Amino acid sequence: MPNLVEVPIQNNELYAVMQKLRSHDRYDISQPEVRDAKQSHPSPNDTLSKAWNLYNRYIPPEKATLEQVAVGAEEIQTSGGIERLAKERETLRVEAGKLGTDEEQNILIQESTGRLRGYIVNATNIKNVINAMQSELRSLKESAALDTNRVNAATIDQKNNYEEMIKNLRGVYKDQLPFIDPESFLAHNLLQLRDFKHQLNTTNIVTTETLANLEEEITLKLMQKGMVALVGETGTGKTQVSKRIATESYKKFHLGEKGSPYYFVTGHKFTTREDLLSFLGLETKVVAPEQALRLSEEAKARYLQMVQGDMEATELEERLKTIDQIVLNQSSTPQFSPKEFLGQVMKAAEEGKIVIIDEFNYINPALLASINEVMQTRPGSFIITPAGNKIEVKKGFGIIFTGNLSLSNAQRYLERSALDPAFINRLNSGLFEYNTPPQDEIDLTLNNCVIDSVKRKNGEKPKKRELFQISMAILVDQKGNLYAPEDSLEKVWKMTQAFKVFQNNFAGKPLRDSDKFSDGTELRLQQSHASMRTLVDILKSWKAEGFRYPLDYHLYEHLIRPTSVIAPREAAYFFSIMKNSYGFFEGNYWEGKLEIEQASKNLKLNGAINKNDVSIADQRLKLFTAQEVAEAFAGYKMPETITVTTVEGKTNAPSRELVMAKISEMQHKRDEIATFLREFNKFDKETGDKGALQLFCKDEAAIMGAAA
Repeated sequence: MPNLVEVPIQNNELYAVMQKLRSHDRYDISQPEVRDAKQSHPSPNDTLSKAWNLYNRYIPPEKATLEQVAVGAEEIQTSGGIERLAKERETLRVEAGKLGTDEEQNILIQESTGRLRGYIVNATNIKNVINAMQSELRSLKESAALDTNRVNAATIDQKNNYEEMIKNLRGVYKDQLPFIDPESFLAHNLLQLRDFKHQLNTTNIVTTETLANLEEEITLKLMQKGMVALVGETGTGKTQVSKRIATESYKKFHLGEKGSPYYFVTGHKFTTREDLLSFLGLETKVVAPEQALRLSEEAKARYLQMVQGDMEATELEERLKTIDQIVLNQSSTPQFSPKEFLGQVMKAAEEGKIVIIDEFNYINPALLASINEVMQTRPGSFIITPAGNKIEVKKGFGIIFTGNLSLSNAQRYLERSALDPAFINRLNSGLFEYNTPPQDEIDLTLNNCVIDSVKRKNGEKPKKRELFQISMAILVDQKGNLYAPEDSLEKVWKMTQAFKVFQNNFAGKPLRDSDKFSDGTELRLQQSHASMRTLVDILKSWKAEGFRYPLDYHLYEHLIRPTSVIAPREAAYFFSIMKNSYGFFEGNYWEGKLEIEQASKNLKLNGAINKNDVSIADQRLKLFTAQEVAEAFAGYKMPETITVTTVEGKTNAPSRELVMAKISEMQHKRDEIATFLREFNKFDKETGDKGALQLFCKDEAAIMGAAA
């Protein structure tokens, strides 16, 4: 087996400059496309020039003021973001030219492209193998959940082997592959960041590793028990993930069918038994004129069969005319008949769909108890409706309850019912707490939370930072580029730390001394929640306004100010923690604007907060390098060396050997792995390097000079 060794990058200084240059090349600074070709869009400088001419024409100022404005306009014209980025890019090109010839630069580009290509192909193949194994493992688990009689020694061994192999391959994908070389590190983390961005744009929620594992548990438990409950604080995405689980279930049990994938009930204190189960009503029927003759003939035939010739001819003729008249009247007049109409739960059972009961703890516990029989039914069994009709439960039926509460603080939300112990007992292991994504490090600065290669090789791993990673996904563009204030990463890191403190407080978790007011006073949040919705709103607002106003202002506008209206003490708590623990609301402008009254601990506002007064018009924006973005996202330092393979003393570029070696180690355990290896090789032959690059990193391929 080949040995793996680390070697330094050749011409490292030139390579570092070219990596920075590559970050600039990945960032699109062109003007937005014109949707209507007939419209002309002036450049920013043209617009500024026209505005300046109008200013001189209609508002003649004093000479001194005019000179000041002229100087300001000239600075904007010469130091705007686009111009500055172009200058920085040109400076990097000149610096690269001094450090290496065109030929040397091309060699580095080709080597870098090869490493990027190698990562993409290896990562794609590993993910394909993992996905195939997961599919088989999921089928085994679902089969066992539906019928425990199918569980035996063979299926247990098979399941355990799949789980072990998936765990090992995930370790290769997550802990080894990204650290083979700098390109692998950048591609691995930027692609994940871009995936988070795509999820936000399409579903408004991000399935991080923690939430993906939880979602898989929920899906399997739903399959096993037929019902689950997702509880947690407001704004965590419980409803969206429930809809996603229900939609996937519909696809599985209703292949090719079109229609609504699930039923949905919004719980409230006025929810009735009829809403959930069924109700009696009147069904309107109208006989179509073209059917009247046929129905009349059928009715007369039945009547003649009943009387069997015991009636005089004239009387019989009159009776038949009467039947004709009745049927004709029905064809022109609506007819009403009693009918049982099914509620959402019964409809879902009859059609084999999931029903989502949102805000279930708003519903009267006695009413929830009335659907106990339905909750315990399994596919193939029958339910007797309140009107006595029989319904067969179809495969795919299940109930997902969602509620805004936490298991540790279930009575926070006003006007919501206490959870019935019998209901909890029926759910049992199907009760899941679905909370905000983790942000486990809430004290150290961002720079102190990025692990270098020495610590990584000794087994040290960064604490989970999914709240921060989602925040980064909001701020970057579609390609993972970040153009923002120079201190934005550290600022956002501190904001997510503060939000996690607030979320822990709201969830009823123990408070540290630093989580209290500066004088040691403890306050439990009850009315205002620093939810994911609020976090997203703050960051989107900050970015939408071009970062012109400091993040502090958006924290005030979206969190502190609204809270001060309904819960001034909680607003004071937000302000105190952000200022004293995380350095927000510092500076001359904020001095004296917000004040905490010592006796009441209420937040007092001294004068209006005007965003134009706190704007930072001269704040310098920065295009962060791919390395800076990837390191902040991952919590690891980018490797400074290249891992290569050595065979008989010869050094080769890194290839599939690392990946194949890991897979080969497991091959002898189970014959099933051979199937996935065939798919592995088939994919590699069909797509090759070019296919993988097009699939994952087309823009990278074009920049690095690869065939796209």
